[in-house]
Amino acid sequence: NFLTSNPLFSRLDLQKIKNPLQPQSNNRHCLLQHRTAIFSDFKYLVLGANFRLDIMKHIVTLAFFCLSLTVSAFASDGKNLDEVRLCTSTSPCINFSVVGLPESGTPLLHKYYLSVSNVTYSFKVKALQMVSRYFIDDLEDVLNERLDQKMKLGNPDDLADLKPILNRYFSKRVGFKVDGNDAIPKVIGAEYDVDQIVIYLEIPAAQSPTTVEVSNKSLMEIFPEQKNLTHFKINNERKSILNSAETPTDRVKF
Repeated sequence: NFLTSNPLFSRLDLQKIKNPLQPQSNNRHCLLQHRTAIFSDFKYLVLGANFRLDIMKHIVTLAFFCLSLTVSAFASDGKNLDEVRLCTSTSPCINFSVVGLPESGTPLLHKYYLSVSNVTYSFKVKALQMVSRYFIDDLEDVLNERLDQKMKLGNPDDLADLKPILNRYFSKRVGFKVDGNDAIPKVIGAEYDVDQIVIYLEIPAAQSPTTVEVSNKSLMEIFPEQKNLTHFKINNERKSILNSAETPTDRVKF
């Protein structure tokens, strides 16, 4: 299976190999003939000197971008942030499942800068509801650049004091236009999840929108490579946009 599925061995004619376990002379000739070509390919594929760290970094970033596009199936279909509204910012009753950045029992070491957000529309509260995930250390660095007194993120007991700080920051760095009308996001809650902070925002919208324009420049003032990926699920349509330093503003239609 390995030989037939691996493109490196596509030139290997298995029809000519009568018994791979007991190769005859013709079989040896066939194998030896193709061994040179196969290892010639390997020479360019597996020599560590030919792989640069900067290339690997972009591969990892692209991999997580593609993974987020394909895996983000909005595990919280049919739910909204009402439970967050009813809880205090430190309450453990916040239980909003979001498919986004990789989650595990141990913190991830990351050399890429990516946030992932999921947006749905709530007819009940007449608002777009946005759930965003950021790495704690990245957001901490950005906030401390703006604060006179340095703060340390990661303690759930401090979330009540952190909420107004998050609200001031994201209301300036994240902008929305809903059907052509400016809308300011409001932070209504937050929680920690391993090495990430989950932020819950609401953007007022009188009705289910047909166009949404997003300008998400969060964290870009310190991390120029920061990319903010936003998944939408509105009117049973799923669309995504990617904000970066090159494209800080983008728009989707439903």
